[in-house]
Order: sequence, then C-alpha cells, then structure tokens
Amino acid sequence: MATRQMGIFTGPLMGVQVRDIIPITWVGSSDFVPGRWGRKPAAVVFYFSEELAHQAAHSECGHYGISREGAIFQYIKDEDSLRTPGLVCKPKWSKLIPGLSPGVYTIFVEEEGRPSDGLTNEQYEATLFLTRTLCNKWGIFPDREHLIGRHQLDSVKWNGNPGQHFPWIQLLRDLNRFTPVLSAKGSPGMLDLLFTNTPATLMELVNAAPGKVEAACRAGFLGRGLCWYRGRKLQRVSGDNWPVLLVRNSAVRITYEAAVEQWPTATFALAAGPVLYRATEGYLPEGVPSSFLLLQKSLERPRTGIGIFPDGSLLLAAVGKMTLEAWAEWFAEQGCAQALNLDGGPGTAFYFGERVIVYGSKAQAFIPNAIALLGQTPTNPSFSS
Repeated sequence: MATRQMGIFTGPLMGVQVRDIIPITWVGSSDFVPGRWGRKPAAVVFYFSEELAHQAAHSECGHYGISREGAIFQYIKDEDSLRTPGLVCKPKWSKLIPGLSPGVYTIFVEEEGRPSDGLTNEQYEATLFLTRTLCNKWGIFPDREHLIGRHQLDSVKWNGNPGQHFPWIQLLRDLNRFTPVLSAKGSPGMLDLLFTNTPATLMELVNAAPGKVEAACRAGFLGRGLCWYRGRKLQRVSGDNWPVLLVRNSAVRITYEAAVEQWPTATFALAAGPVLYRATEGYLPEGVPSSFLLLQKSLERPRTGIGIFPDGSLLLAAVGKMTLEAWAEWFAEQGCAQALNLDGGPGTAFYFGERVIVYGSKAQAFIPNAIALLGQTPTNPSFSS
C-alpha cells in the first residue's frame, strides 16, 4: 500500500507505490452529449480547477475529477461527449479534428487546485492510476501527443494550465512501466526489410518503402544486422553464428548465420537474437554470445521481437520495458510456436496507423534497418497488457 502522507508532488515518488485499485465515485452531471458520434476517446486532457465538486458536478466539469486527497470522482461516462462550448481557442495540438469539438474524442481530467499548487503525492498516485486505466481501456498511447494539457486546446482562457509544475516527465516514465505491448499480425508474404545506405529514422525508412507500410519496427543489430537481401549480400555479419530470421518463398524460418549461404534465393536474412522461445522447449534463450546474454538477461528495457504462429503467420511487436524472459513469456501467451528478439534499446520504435510510437529515449534515432508488414492491413494492430 502507498504511504498516505500529504505533501506537494515535486518529483519521483521515492518508495511510494501506486495502489492497485483506487475506487472511482460516480457523481454525475448533465453537462454532456450522449455518445461520441461513432468515435472512441483518443486522448486525455488534464487541467487544474478550484471548483472540483466532491458531491455534485459544477459547471464546465470534466469527465473525471481528482481531489487533493487522491479521491477520484466521475461526472460523465467515458462513452459520452463533453458538451462545454468554446473548448478551442488558438490551439497548439496537432491532433485536432477540424469541425469537430475535442469533447467528442477526448476525456477531460480535472485536478483539484491551481497550477501553482502542483499535485500532492496522493493526487499524483490517483492520476497515474486513472490515466493507466483509461489508456488500457481505450487503447490510448501514453505519450505527449495523447496526454495533453487544456492549454493546448485553448491557449487564451487556459494559458498556463496545468502549468509547469504538472509532472509530465514522471507521469510518462511511470506509465511506461505498465506500457502495453504494441503488436500487429500479418502473413509471411507481407514481411519485408527496409534499409538505406545512409543513416535514417524509422519514419524515413517507412516513407522510402516500396509499398504501403502497415506496421514496422527496428530490426537488426547495428554492425551485424543485414546479411542478405533478394540475392545480394549487403553486409557481412559476425562470425559468432547469431540467429537469423530467414524469409523465403512466403515462409519465415529462424535459423543461424552458418546456414544463410544455403539460401541464395531468400527474400532476406536478418541477424538478431537471442532466440527467445520454442513451444517444445519454453524459454531458451539461445544463439548469442554468453557475454551479451549476461548483460541483457536481467535488464528491463525497450524491446522489439517477432513471433511465428503454428500456421506460419507472424506477430511483430514492441514494448517499453521488459526482461528477456518476460518478453519470451509474452510471445508464448499469444500462442506463438517460436519467437526471436530483434533490436531494441534507446532507439526502439513501432510504426502503425501512419505514425511512429517511440518506446526508447532517442525519439529520432538513426537505425540500420527496419522490419515491416507491407500491403494489406494487419489483422489486428493492437495493444495488450
């Protein structure tokens, strides 16, 4: 249980753990429009207000309110729109939909207090719990494009609200500990490798792709990532016999470097590793130098990977923070017959829905290559816990 000590939240909550479940008290309000015109919430808007009502809704209330003591109140159902007029004035948010009130596609969270107050420890704890709950429920990705301040919608009336004391960095960091895996399923025929002769970001690789990219992520290790592409050896990989993802005749196989030369007709062969999992053997991991495995085995870090289902279909995935063993277990839980760890770390990113989701700390990292699903829409680009 969290330590219930009142105080202004000014930084990381050292030794304070988030409560597993914080009750949400229904208050209700008439300040809403039923439904969301067929849309679902796509972002969460935060702001401070001194009018937070614990028993009855006030004018211009949001969907939720969080008190200084960390209590959460709900005034409007997630499925309903905010009716408050004049939500937009000189906006500074790139996700606005022209002609449609943001009350239709966002959830408003009202923090009790003033911007100069900041959040109490209890208030931050409740904010983290509620935000994580909303992100998981509605598939809202926890980044600054989808968690915003009210000043980004109205820079006049709400200028400086929630203000410089709102703990954006810490909130995103703590949410990242619970970041869902982002994944996309596809067929082997959709899989291709994106690369360039000059340093490029994931988005630049996607933009230069020969076809429409439905999903993509960072793939092979720099210096040993690409060994064969459509009949051409493009890079000599190390002599350590690393695992290789081999794609040939619309079939995908996990093999090793020593076997690559036997497949001159391969679409591509990509060195990565370790091999995480086989259904017949469980968590391995294997195929990488012991020094590499010793360093990586217990680290919780951003990761990418690919799983192969028994029917040959594929699962491309990325996560913000996992150990290798937990990563292997996740692929096993999805029903994969085997899985291979791809390149992760600070440059980890995942592309789908025409945007890049950054998991690592280097938002514009240059990467040697990316693995992509081209052509048709993947069966289910999705979040999962």
